[in-house]
Amino acid sequence: MPDEVGSVKEIEADIVNRRLVVSSPKYFLDVYLPQPPKENQDSHAAKWDSDKKQLIVQVKLERELDYVNF
Repeated sequence: MPDEVGSVKEIEADIVNRRLVVSSPKYFLDVYLPQPPKENQDSHAAKWDSDKKQLIVQVKLERELDYVNF
């Protein structure tokens, strides 16, 4: 979000069903999540890096164990 001129308070991030939605006055992002997110609100976080003008979003997903992720 390098060209974002508004306040950080104008940036909204939300998880709706299996989508991560981030919006600001200048940008809009709607990403489909491959797995459902964990229901615990404490397992998700968003942080603004003012030096890089980046929003860092962490979403933990409910994943079944298989031969790839165990």
